[in-house]
Amino acid sequence: MKLISREKAIAKGLIFYFTGIPCNHGHIAQKMLNSLDRCRECQKIQNDKRYTKVYKIECKHCEKEFIRKRGTNAQYCSFACKELLRNKNRRKYEKEINKICKHCETLFVDVSYAKTKKFCSIKCQQVHFKTSPKEKAKFKDWYYNKGGKKICSDRRKKWYATPHGKSVEDAKRVRRRATQLNATPKWLTKKDKEKIRKIYAKCPKGYHVDHIIPLRGKNVCGLHVPSNLRIITAHKNQSKGNRFDIRLNH
Repeated sequence: MKLISREKAIAKGLIFYFTGIPCNHGHIAQKMLNSLDRCRECQKIQNDKRYTKVYKIECKHCEKEFIRKRGTNAQYCSFACKELLRNKNRRKYEKEINKICKHCETLFVDVSYAKTKKFCSIKCQQVHFKTSPKEKAKFKDWYYNKGGKKICSDRRKKWYATPHGKSVEDAKRVRRRATQLNATPKWLTKKDKEKIRKIYAKCPKGYHVDHIIPLRGKNVCGLHVPSNLRIITAHKNQSKGNRFDIRLNH
């Protein structure tokens, strides 16, 4: 290999030059014409480190060297090491903790994972948030000052938009009207209420759910029960009104 100085290499327009003097790492090889003036051997070693798919690092827990693939974020040599280190920093609770309910002040056992329960039941929690003045003030502040009103209205609109929500709300509205007229009997079961909801859910556009015997008829009054409901056109229902005519019902 011919000796050539850096200045001569620049004058001739060459990329490499060779002086025969070893670099800082002891390599006697050609050097590159750049700001760093690295030798070709040093550049090869750096490229190997940068582009190799596998390299060695120390485990965070046991401090042993292990091979990690490039592109992954593995910091532990095994899953066991990872779990051991996690368990050291994890808060340890007993399986069962005895607590006093914030509302009714009775003893209860907290079996939850995070042990953050404050109430013995959901009923106590609901009653506490409805009755306690602090919680009422918090809710009012959130509802009127922090945009809670808009959030609630958006949720309500989304619920009404769904077919299930629409059927439930329609059934509630008619049930409210029926209870005002004392037309809902006490012996109505959950199955009957579910049947009523399904009837309102099946009702398509342009049709109404009609009471065969009207709730407020002139001669006779019916009940708000599944057997007294049917789906008819809106025009027919509106023309019928509060009358109970056998010719119209058959």
